Amino acid sequence: ESDMKETGGRELSIIETSTGRVQRIFRTAVGTGGRIPNEPGFSCAELQADPARIPRSYPNPNVGCFTETNAIGVARGHLFTANGGTDDVGVIDMRRLLAGRPGAEVARIPVQVGPWGLDVSPDERLVAVANRESGEFSQFNNMTDPREGRTISIVDTKRALAGRDDAVRATVVVGTDDRNFDPWTEDSATVSRPFFPKFTPDGREILVTNYRTNSVSVVDVRRAIEGSPAAEVARIPLVRPLDSDGVQRDARPKGIAITADGRYAVVTGG
Repeated sequence: ESDMKETGGRELSIIETSTGRVQRIFRTAVGTGGRIPNEPGFSCAELQADPARIPRSYPNPNVGCFTETNAIGVARGHLFTANGGTDDVGVIDMRRLLAGRPGAEVARIPVQVGPWGLDVSPDERLVAVANRESGEFSQFNNMTDPREGRTISIVDTKRALAGRDDAVRATVVVGTDDRNFDPWTEDSATVSRPFFPKFTPDGREILVTNYRTNSVSVVDVRRAIEGSPAAEVARIPLVRPLDSDGVQRDARPKGIAITADGRYAVVTGG
């Protein structure tokens, strides 16, 4: 990744902590391309034979070939990856990966748009991802802004391992009251651009940082899975102190951590 070159990432490095050695470098499968048609004479499938063929400039119509994994978690002996480039969650069998056996990547679970942060529930039954934004810049109506999201997706790990189409148990709007927003056809005025989700220690709630709307959402997991429109049970505004010039600028929250007793959440300002 460098200036105007933010495509091409699809490798995971497995490090043995006792020795500090890289035991395996795993290359995820290429995607099928984004919503914008690929450039003439080029297809994602051709990358399997010749990875150097990809035009690396960004934005680029060929975004959607590389996974661009942003975050990762472990559940049920598998890696779950938030793939911002292919708009999905990857599922990778750790035993097959470490043994170098084929077929280690067992599933791809589509989500709304470009997931960023990811967290695994304490019982490893669920994975939450924040659908932040697509790596593919929109060319609809000559617009050049990225397509930003407004939801989190809650994935059932057991269903994901079975390759079921209903592995996403819930998609919850957070940080905004606009429930009819389509990130692929409208502008980004009402999106929340969620960055990171975090389960509480008891697994009953998920806290989410909303970068664009300067808030933290609290999502009730049971309500979300039941399909309740009231799954977002609280929205906490974050107010940044005045800067030295007297201007109160946006908080722009990104990272989040929760203390072991569940009493406090600590949020980083972006």
